[in-house]
Amino acid sequence: MGKREAELKQSLQQAMGSASKALFASGSISWKKSKDGTGIDLDALFKDHPALKTRSTRSASPAAGAFWSVDFIYLTSLQAGCPHGVGLFVSYRSIPMIKGLAITPPVLGRISIGKVVEKNGKRLPEKDDQFTITSQVQTRDGWLPHPFDELLRKEQGGKIRSIPVRLLFNDPELNFRAEYSLFDRTIGRPLCVGNGESCKRSTAEGIQSLPCPSPDGCPLAPGGNCKPYGRLNVAIGDDDPLGSFVFRTTGYNSIRTLSARLSYLRALSGDRLACLPLELRLRGKSTRQSHGAPIYYVDLTLRSGLSLEEALSQAHQLDQSRRDAGFDQPALDAAARMGLVNGAFEDSEEDSHLVLEEFYPATSQQPAHAVQQPSKPQR
Repeated sequence: MGKREAELKQSLQQAMGSASKALFASGSISWKKSKDGTGIDLDALFKDHPALKTRSTRSASPAAGAFWSVDFIYLTSLQAGCPHGVGLFVSYRSIPMIKGLAITPPVLGRISIGKVVEKNGKRLPEKDDQFTITSQVQTRDGWLPHPFDELLRKEQGGKIRSIPVRLLFNDPELNFRAEYSLFDRTIGRPLCVGNGESCKRSTAEGIQSLPCPSPDGCPLAPGGNCKPYGRLNVAIGDDDPLGSFVFRTTGYNSIRTLSARLSYLRALSGDRLACLPLELRLRGKSTRQSHGAPIYYVDLTLRSGLSLEEALSQAHQLDQSRRDAGFDQPALDAAARMGLVNGAFEDSEEDSHLVLEEFYPATSQQPAHAVQQPSKPQR
């Protein structure tokens, strides 16, 4: 559009005012005013604040099959004297990833309230009344203790009943993943994983998405083969901010309690779950099924000696100091979420054998409808 044409258009629009149509002897013109809105002048913003351009880049949509790390930058008109409005900038960084491989939080060790013992030639799980923190190295005598285990035992008089921890993510479902899980003992891998509404099941035709009626109504579940199975990742100490210790459980009490606590603590802290000073605490209770004997489960509470107000204040201070240092919690949560959904099943074949030994002992019946897997080629 030429300069003269633009001037004529502007003059006509001013003469018409709020009218949408004008009639002339030789014809008519009409125009519709677009809805008022606000936007961000990115060119002006980056010119005034060039440092932002290295942290926030405009990008095409993420390509299918790629793993993308997402950066979020929140700006208000008060930040750095920014006159260009309020907005959210998102940048994607492509990271190569093997499709079908679930990327889970890095694990430095294990937390358990039981152990596997050998009885009559069989390795069976045995419950305990204390926490045990181990490394990822296993010998014939069991898992080697982690240095944190000895340190906490000395502090607590021999038995570990609480562990000071922090969480990696603000999203409860990233810290604690729980679902109904059915393992096939013949191959040591998950056969079906569901949430009571839908499931991912390994079939002869591959992984299929099917309805999940929960263990009470599933034909594959009789014999206790399908049960709730949860994995909680927590950070112990400050040496590795992204390393975690994993607590696995199939106990209803632990799963219910941890799910509730995570949801409540996130709400109380104003979405600062990853900044709260917390601790894992071992609790006991008796039920009719236990015939009066105590059973132990895991709870997640504010760290001992801190009131709710003190814990929230510490969380706020840590959150602010992380933001000032450039720590991007929303981007970390987004990266973790993308990694978890990259694969059909979270547990690898190596981990599955350990899970079977501890939580699905050989006394359970093999699923009646176990899927026959294709045989591996001979080498």
